[in-house]
Amino acid sequence: MAISVFSLLALAVFAIVYLIVSYNDLVLLKHDIDASRQDMDALIGQRHEDLPKLVDYCREKMHCHPVCDQIQQCVTKVYQAHEAGAVAPLGAAETALRKALGVFYQETNDGKLLLDDERFRYLQDRVAALQLTIGDRREQYNDLVAQFNTRIARFPDVLIARHFNFTALDTLNFQEEEMLHLELKGLFV
Repeated sequence: MAISVFSLLALAVFAIVYLIVSYNDLVLLKHDIDASRQDMDALIGQRHEDLPKLVDYCREKMHCHPVCDQIQQCVTKVYQAHEAGAVAPLGAAETALRKALGVFYQETNDGKLLLDDERFRYLQDRVAALQLTIGDRREQYNDLVAQFNTRIARFPDVLIARHFNFTALDTLNFQEEEMLHLELKGLFV
């Protein structure tokens, strides 16, 4: 009799400890997702400050290039989606911006426009570095979201997720088929 009471008590303690640890793991993962999103948001903010500098400089040197207007519109859409906090519109706006930047860089490189200009190269390199870092942070964010979504769908974590209202999160996706892939071999002559 004492062994069965002890066994039930040990089982109950184990179950409670397991639930607490699982809950804390889900909370920690959620905080990691939020931190990853904040990192990405900070980079998007930096790019939001640098892209208009690049666009304004190119407008001045190239005398109102039409792609500059398109980039400025895309920057505005990214900023609006970023401020709204919606993942799907942000992904679509990012895709449009990347496509416009691809066209812009291809046109400036094809025509050898501004390639010798030090200020242009600095701004272009700065924006390109931010683009790469944002892409890395997006991958990190998506990995964390995938882990979180998997955890809240698995038993017994699904019980904790339902009880504490953890819901599946959306990944931040760029439509790769719409992105322009630059031909790099001509850029390094």
